[in-house]
Amino acid sequence: MRRALLLAGVALAALAVAAAAPALARAGTWCGGTAESATDRPDAVAALSWHVVYAYPSDGADRFPQLVEPIVADLASIDAWWRGQDPTRAIRWDLAAFPGCGAGVAALDLSVVRLPHDTSWYRVPGDRYARLRDDLAAAGFNDPDKKLLALYDGPLEQPLRECGIARTGFPATGGADSYAVIYLDTTCGTGLGAAEFPAVAAIHEMTHSMYALVTPTDGLLGPPHVCPGDVGHPCDSPADLLYPSSSVGVRLAAKVLDSGRDDYYGHSGSWWDVQDSLFLERLDSPDRQPPGPPSGLAARGLTGAVLLSWQAAGDDVGPVSYEVFRDGVQSTFTPALSYSESIAAGEVHTYAIRSRDAVGRLGGSVSIRFAGGIGVVDAAGQPLADTVPPAPVGRVRARLSKVALLLTWSPASDPGGIGGYRVYRDNRAVATTRLPAFALPARRGAGTWYVRPFDRAGNLGDPSPTVTVAPPR
Repeated sequence: MRRALLLAGVALAALAVAAAAPALARAGTWCGGTAESATDRPDAVAALSWHVVYAYPSDGADRFPQLVEPIVADLASIDAWWRGQDPTRAIRWDLAAFPGCGAGVAALDLSVVRLPHDTSWYRVPGDRYARLRDDLAAAGFNDPDKKLLALYDGPLEQPLRECGIARTGFPATGGADSYAVIYLDTTCGTGLGAAEFPAVAAIHEMTHSMYALVTPTDGLLGPPHVCPGDVGHPCDSPADLLYPSSSVGVRLAAKVLDSGRDDYYGHSGSWWDVQDSLFLERLDSPDRQPPGPPSGLAARGLTGAVLLSWQAAGDDVGPVSYEVFRDGVQSTFTPALSYSESIAAGEVHTYAIRSRDAVGRLGGSVSIRFAGGIGVVDAAGQPLADTVPPAPVGRVRARLSKVALLLTWSPASDPGGIGGYRVYRDNRAVATTRLPAFALPARRGAGTWYVRPFDRAGNLGDPSPTVTVAPPR
């Protein structure tokens, strides 16, 4: 769902001229100086967090050296404003381990991206957000554990009444559409100065991206003050941070985080509350340490599938949940200690399990490489452990004579070799045989029979179809 902060007010032409002028740098606010990095630097804190990117089109000017200090100064004002609105929460920024740099916005990991398309590509209003999102994701900014505040610095149509945009969905761990985009070349003038980074627009869109005012389903009660025809914004107070429009030159200090605390933040309703977002640091939580890594990761083959299992990670408070990655891409998030998915014979994937605690801190990860139909393999694809059971045998045939019952079936196959078969009567194992046949006296033949093959590594295959033998007459 599209969420945007629009401009309200006058003097658009004069403001557009001011916005085009370079901002004056304010020294000493960022430990990175004017150093540019096109990638996400190593994290100083492993946790769900907000990463910031300065992006410009391929035919645009790189103004990062001139804009970096105003940007960081305004982000610091956002940080202080949020803490002032709620002393129990703080925005969790993605921080870099700059030498000799303390914590806080001064250590912000700021990335610079020269986008692959020119100005005209991003001027299409209806497609602008998707194009920026897709190009930033292609540049590597698609970590499901990070939301992205993207500062786009390229010429746009004027007057532009849209200061920024975010798209929201239901509360989740991150991933697709976890972007808040702000337009620096705009007539909004919503920041600390018309030529500076628009602080009000930034935190407005960031709050949307943390799922503010998500409308409940199934007819449940939701935010009481949503605007008529615009359920993504509250209309109870123009001072509200998420009010749908903002006047020219408005300062962040004049804004309130959820006026009345009854729509999207710190409310008592049953719908989603931004205060619960794991992209906010919980200053009132006793949980201060990240979890340890899970241990004992194992992968076992099932029929057409792989079953991953592991042992619980420790944490100072708990509980701990787990992110499951396949080939570096997050597949799911689960509180369980196992995960299964389909895999075809010959497919090879690397699976990783990473721990995450209840306040959004990330622990270490463990990984394993698995080949469908073979088992655990090394980087070269050579088997390390046969953890794949043989396929089940087909139909079991029963021949009952006056003397004996003879059960026969087609031989099973396995890359590591078949070790034998377990024979079951009425769900109880009664024999083991190395041959695809089993005989016993007729007087003991009545019952429901099935067979399970096992390989030389001891992996037990699924049961065959059953065959029922009536007592002899």
